[in-house]
Amino acid sequence: MKHIIKYLSVLLLFTSCALFQAEKTETKDLLPRETDVPAWRIKSAPVNYDSSNLDSYITSKESLELFKTYGFEVMSVCRYANYSNTEKEILIEIFRMNSRLNAFGIYSMERPDKPSGSDVCDWSYSTDTGVFAFIDNYYIRAKLPVPYKNLQKDLKPFFNTIYRNICNTGKPDDSLKPLFSLFNNNSALTLSYSIQGEPGIPVLKNIFLKDISFSGSEKTIFFAKRKSGYEASSEYSNLLKDKDYPFILSTAEKIRIAFHKINDNKITFIALYKEWIFGVIDAESLKTGEEIIYFMHNELETY
Repeated sequence: MKHIIKYLSVLLLFTSCALFQAEKTETKDLLPRETDVPAWRIKSAPVNYDSSNLDSYITSKESLELFKTYGFEVMSVCRYANYSNTEKEILIEIFRMNSRLNAFGIYSMERPDKPSGSDVCDWSYSTDTGVFAFIDNYYIRAKLPVPYKNLQKDLKPFFNTIYRNICNTGKPDDSLKPLFSLFNNNSALTLSYSIQGEPGIPVLKNIFLKDISFSGSEKTIFFAKRKSGYEASSEYSNLLKDKDYPFILSTAEKIRIAFHKINDNKITFIALYKEWIFGVIDAESLKTGEEIIYFMHNELETY
C-alpha cells in the first residue's frame, strides 16, 4: 500500500509539473503585463487564436496559407496604449509555430528585401510599421497603428519581457545560429528558409537562401542539409531527371556539379556534397558558377 501511495504521489508531482509547463508555454502567458512595461497600459484584453479561427484575424488568403504552411499552432494579440501620450499605441502579436525552423521561416518570408536591423533583441528587424523578430518557436510582431520616433526604445521592454517569459519555459534553442554566420555574413537578415522552394530553382524544396556579394556583384545562393548522404544523393539524382527543369551534369567527382542555363547571362548551378545540396541561382557564366560552388563547399566543409 505504501508503494502504491508513493507511486501515486510521484505520478501526481510529474503530472502537475507537466500541466504547469504546458500552461507557461501558452502564448498569452508570454505577453507583457502592465507591471512589465510601466509606461504602458493594456488597452484591450489579449485575444487568442488557433488554426480553427485564425482566418478571422488574418483575412488575406495568401498570408493565411503561408502561416499554415509554416506550422502555425496558436497566437495571442494584445494592444497597449501609452499613459502620457494616448496617441502612441503598440499591437503585440505572438505566433507559436511547430518548430524553431518554421518560426524562422515565417519571419524570413514576411521580411522585406532590404530590412533595417533592430537592437530590440537578437534576430530582429524594423520597418516604418514596427519591429519583427523570432525567438525559439515564436514569431513576434510589434506593430504600430501610427509610426512615431523612438520606436525601438519603447519596444525594448516589451521584447525583453517576452524573451524572459520564453526563457522561463526552458532554454531557447539556438541550433540555427551557426547557419547565420555561413558565407561571410553573420546575420539572420540575409538568410531565409523556404518550404515551397524558390522560383529560380522550383525543383528543390525546404531550402535556405542567402544573398551574398561575390566578385563585385550580388548573387543568390541556396543550400540544404538532408538527414543523410543517401537521402541527399537520391534527391539530387531525382532533380537531374526533372524534364521540366533539366540540368546538365558537369562534374561527378568529390563534388557533383550540374547546371541549368536559363539564358546567356543567367545559369543556375546545383551541387551535391555528402548531406548537402547547394548552389547558386544566378551565375552569369560557367566559370563564376563553379567558383561559387567551390567557395560554398569550403564553407560547408567546416560547418
